Amino acid sequence: VCGIRVDKLLQRDGAVCGVACDGDELEADCVILAEGVNGLLAQKVGMKKEIMPHQAAVGVKEVIRLGAETINERFGLADGEGAALLIAGDSTGGAEGGGFLYTNRDSVSIGTVATLSHIGAGRGVKVPDMIDRLKAHPGIAPLIAGGEPVEYAAHLVPEAGANMTPELFWDGVLIAGDAAGFVMNMGYTFRGMDLAIESGRIAALAVLHAKAVGDFSAQTLAFYRDLLEASFVLRDLAHYRGMPALMDSRLIYDELPGLACETLGGMFAVDGRAPRRMVGRATETVLEAGGLTELAALGWRALKTL
Repeated sequence: VCGIRVDKLLQRDGAVCGVACDGDELEADCVILAEGVNGLLAQKVGMKKEIMPHQAAVGVKEVIRLGAETINERFGLADGEGAALLIAGDSTGGAEGGGFLYTNRDSVSIGTVATLSHIGAGRGVKVPDMIDRLKAHPGIAPLIAGGEPVEYAAHLVPEAGANMTPELFWDGVLIAGDAAGFVMNMGYTFRGMDLAIESGRIAALAVLHAKAVGDFSAQTLAFYRDLLEASFVLRDLAHYRGMPALMDSRLIYDELPGLACETLGGMFAVDGRAPRRMVGRATETVLEAGGLTELAALGWRALKTL
């Protein structure tokens, strides 16, 4: 029954036994919660804590129609091919997050993602400003010039990965997808769709198992976690557990993009000055940015985390 808001979970003797929807009640042997990062229903039954600003990000996306022929020409594509860009630095004004642009059949999707703790009051970073700044950037504007905006969307995304996983099962209830924190921000990419799909499939297997034995208690539904641990879901989340702390460094979003631009810009510039070796130019830029110690520490943390 799509388009119906669920207000609360029904409970009998402490076990979840269905849902309440706008005054109506629907009983069920088991409920699978896939309600997104906020997890309000899970919070009401004590399976999940309220999310904190550093544990979630807001992503904003625009879809701009350009036409297949224009897209192929601007991005150097053949029919059936696509392109994707990941962007760090200017699009978020140094805040934790980044930008993206990828092609569809006759349109491009463009947007930004920023951690909630880095936007809003006191930080000087606003989401509408970020996407406007990204679209106006000289490296992006020519790619979308003349396009027609046809869609706008915003979405909250869990960011803390394994560090925000709630209680995944209880009597008569399982939690999957974003509601379980099954998203990994690895800096160079986000992973969430594969984790959501696989955790939903595994949740269904756990319910079928409980149905077969006629028991929907937490003891039986613990099979859900067993299956998750045997899959790539909890394995990969555990592997990248340290990424949220690593990605909280200002260097990644503020200093490093500028460092790369300064170093490479100096290498390719033809300005009449005597050429310099890349090592010397890079060292000078790093020292101007604050020194080698902080950068080396970040590199070491990255090696250990990845």
